[in-house]
Amino acid sequence: METVTLKLPDKLLRDAARVASGQDVTIGHLVRVLLAKEVERRLNPRTPNRADEGLIAALQAVLARDMAEADNWDDLAARL
Repeated sequence: METVTLKLPDKLLRDAARVASGQDVTIGHLVRVLLAKEVERRLNPRTPNRADEGLIAALQAVLARDMAEADNWDDLAARL
Protein backbone atom coordinates (compact mmCIF):
# COMPACT_ATOMS: atom_id res chain seq x y z
CA MET A 1 0.00 0.00 0.00
CA GLU A 2 1.09 3.53 -0.71
CA THR A 3 1.05 6.20 1.98
CA VAL A 4 -1.11 9.25 1.26
CA THR A 5 -1.41 12.40 3.33
CA LEU A 6 -4.78 14.17 3.49
CA LYS A 7 -5.59 17.61 4.79
CA LEU A 8 -8.99 17.57 6.47
CA PRO A 9 -10.97 20.25 8.27
CA ASP A 10 -10.89 19.78 12.06
CA LYS A 11 -14.59 18.96 12.31
CA LEU A 12 -14.42 16.36 9.54
CA LEU A 13 -11.43 14.71 11.21
CA ARG A 14 -13.21 14.66 14.60
CA ASP A 15 -16.38 13.24 13.06
CA ALA A 16 -14.42 10.63 11.11
CA ALA A 17 -12.64 9.63 14.32
CA ARG A 18 -16.01 9.17 16.05
CA VAL A 19 -17.37 7.03 13.21
CA ALA A 20 -14.19 4.95 13.01
CA SER A 21 -14.12 4.48 16.78
CA GLY A 22 -17.76 3.39 16.76
CA GLN A 23 -16.89 0.73 14.18
CA ASP A 24 -13.66 -0.20 15.99
CA VAL A 25 -11.53 0.60 12.92
CA THR A 26 -8.89 3.18 12.12
CA ILE A 27 -9.63 6.37 10.24
CA GLY A 28 -7.38 5.03 7.48
CA HIS A 29 -9.51 1.90 7.16
CA LEU A 30 -12.69 3.98 7.11
CA VAL A 31 -11.28 6.21 4.36
CA ARG A 32 -10.12 3.21 2.29
CA VAL A 33 -13.53 1.51 2.50
CA LEU A 34 -15.49 4.65 1.67
CA LEU A 35 -13.13 5.66 -1.14
CA ALA A 36 -13.27 2.17 -2.65
CA LYS A 37 -17.09 2.26 -2.64
CA GLU A 38 -17.19 5.70 -4.25
CA VAL A 39 -14.64 4.80 -6.92
CA GLU A 40 -16.58 1.60 -7.71
CA ARG A 41 -19.85 3.54 -7.92
CA ARG A 42 -18.40 6.10 -10.29
CA LEU A 43 -16.54 3.65 -12.51
CA ASN A 44 -19.52 1.28 -12.76
CA PRO A 45 -22.61 3.48 -12.73
CA ARG A 46 -26.02 1.91 -12.90
CA THR A 47 -27.55 2.13 -16.30
CA PRO A 48 -30.17 4.87 -16.42
CA ASN A 49 -32.73 2.46 -17.87
CA ARG A 50 -32.47 0.08 -14.93
CA ALA A 51 -35.33 0.49 -12.50
CA ASP A 52 -34.79 0.62 -8.76
CA GLU A 53 -36.04 -2.79 -7.58
CA GLY A 54 -37.07 -1.46 -4.17
CA LEU A 55 -39.08 1.33 -5.73
CA ILE A 56 -40.75 -1.06 -8.18
CA ALA A 57 -41.70 -3.44 -5.35
CA ALA A 58 -43.21 -0.61 -3.31
CA LEU A 59 -45.13 0.67 -6.32
CA GLN A 60 -46.45 -2.82 -7.09
CA ALA A 61 -47.64 -3.20 -3.50
CA VAL A 62 -49.52 0.10 -3.66
CA LEU A 63 -51.11 -0.61 -7.06
CA ALA A 64 -51.70 -4.38 -6.79
CA ARG A 65 -55.33 -4.19 -5.69
CA ASP A 66 -56.37 -1.66 -8.34
CA MET A 67 -54.56 -3.61 -11.04
CA ALA A 68 -56.15 -6.90 -9.97
CA GLU A 69 -59.68 -5.49 -9.79
CA ALA A 70 -59.62 -3.40 -12.97
CA ASP A 71 -61.64 -4.86 -15.84
CA ASN A 72 -59.78 -2.98 -18.57
CA TRP A 73 -57.34 -0.12 -19.19
CA ASP A 74 -60.03 2.56 -18.85
CA ASP A 75 -61.16 1.08 -15.53
CA LEU A 76 -57.57 1.00 -14.30
CA ALA A 77 -57.02 4.61 -15.39
CA ALA A 78 -60.14 5.67 -13.49
CA ARG A 79 -58.97 3.87 -10.35
CA LEU A 80 -55.57 5.52 -10.48
